[in-house]
Amino acid sequence: MSEDLHAPGWDAIDAACRELYGDQEPAHWGTAIPWELGGPDPLRGVSAYDVGDYWHYVSYGMTELYEKESEIVDLSGWGFEFSFRLKKSGDAPPIWPVSLLQNLGRYVFGTGNVLEDGDYMPFNGPISAESETELVGGLFVDDPTLATRETENGEVAFRQLIAVTEEELFAAQRWNTHGVAALLREVGAEVTDLGRGSWTEDAAFASKLDAGWADEGSRTGISHISPLEVLPEGESWVIRVGALAVPMITAILQGRVPFDRPYMLGGDEARVLFTPGAPRVAMEELGLAVSLTPELCTALFEAVHPLRGRYPVPGLPLIFEVQPSEIRDHQGRVVRVVG
Repeated sequence: MSEDLHAPGWDAIDAACRELYGDQEPAHWGTAIPWELGGPDPLRGVSAYDVGDYWHYVSYGMTELYEKESEIVDLSGWGFEFSFRLKKSGDAPPIWPVSLLQNLGRYVFGTGNVLEDGDYMPFNGPISAESETELVGGLFVDDPTLATRETENGEVAFRQLIAVTEEELFAAQRWNTHGVAALLREVGAEVTDLGRGSWTEDAAFASKLDAGWADEGSRTGISHISPLEVLPEGESWVIRVGALAVPMITAILQGRVPFDRPYMLGGDEARVLFTPGAPRVAMEELGLAVSLTPELCTALFEAVHPLRGRYPVPGLPLIFEVQPSEIRDHQGRVVRVVG
């Protein structure tokens, strides 16, 4: 940055990268029209550093780069910048990760949902629209090499995006993001390789996933799904969901209720709260309340399948109605139907 421009946030990001890469001049993509002036891109820029076998992308713009504007004193902007590592496949860093990080920035700026350390996100399609990669989701964890920094605008952390397959994303939902991310780091998969398959097919890796889930249960306390409807039917209640959500719901329940933890499903117009306890189903102010014993939790897991149909839950006045789920690409075209 120009020495005449007061940019403590930008300078802090530069300093963090300089500690890793010295005086290397990175590739950099800037934004012509800032977001606050009506531009389409929330990030003011993205840099890519050459790390030998891979490129390391770092964003500028999730934090307050210049003057302090937010009323939250302890955090600079959203409190973090994006970090992303991509295996090399040529002499120059590709630009598609810049678009990916801008899209993630739009999500945060548009919804106000901060991507915290330990979050995960399905991308509903390949991480790169130009590739047939199996990587279709992301884990978000604090970058192990870019330390959190204090600036006059507040704290700046670096949130690393680790690209994952559908099976690895399910493992993070079923168990926890940090556990899966740690295992992926052990095998070098924190660096995105568009050509790789799922590490869940490796017996040793899968065994560690199962052991972690069996020992710790699931840390996913709430899942936002669509569709989600709750309807009365005689003396019973019907929970209507898409087939794609069923394996996640049943697996997480097994990692919550037996560990004496609640689990909530949240939709646009409905909520379902599962809690450990004596069998009970009732509509309450916050949504449908379902109490389960560990045995009923297992019965639900065995009864409900990710196929179109109606599935009564043994021992409860509860029916799961499963509808097919459509998987769409970046252009909105249906590429796969589940259920």
